[in-house]
Amino acid sequence: MMPTSTKRLWIAFVIFLLMGITFGVGTMVGIALSEKRIVISLKSADNRFEAIVRSGFTFDPPKHSLWLRNVASGEQRLLAHLREGLDSCDVVVWSENGDRVAFLLGFTRLLVYESAGGQQIFEGELVDAAQQAEGMCVRGLEFLPGGDGVRFGITYRDRAGRVSLSSIAF
Repeated sequence: MMPTSTKRLWIAFVIFLLMGITFGVGTMVGIALSEKRIVISLKSADNRFEAIVRSGFTFDPPKHSLWLRNVASGEQRLLAHLREGLDSCDVVVWSENGDRVAFLLGFTRLLVYESAGGQQIFEGELVDAAQQAEGMCVRGLEFLPGGDGVRFGITYRDRAGRVSLSSIAF
């Protein structure tokens, strides 16, 4: 007689095998690897929208996508699939009035979107290549009053202290 835990494993294996035969292995893999895992979720201050960063099933490199959800209707809009293995979203910041959302990628690159229609209004590197080579990154990202730009500090990744303060208008 088999122990109960071994029986359960065999039953799970048989069910998995039958599902593979019935639905096809590709479908099962597609279901298992879909972008279900939420990495970051942040609602706007007025609670109208929610910015969501999802990840596909990968350990390394990341496979992130950026989403915007209308809280009242539940409608979700895909804003962008990030470059697999190159980009990952580390920070999400909302403007005070909830009209714009910013996604900081790799602590160096910024994407900004309008919340109402999902249009991208800015994309750019906040830390240039020479600064990145020295190990610098963005910290303290926030929108300027009115949401027409952002301000941030540039610091070393592995050391304390701010090197410079910067801002960008859209």
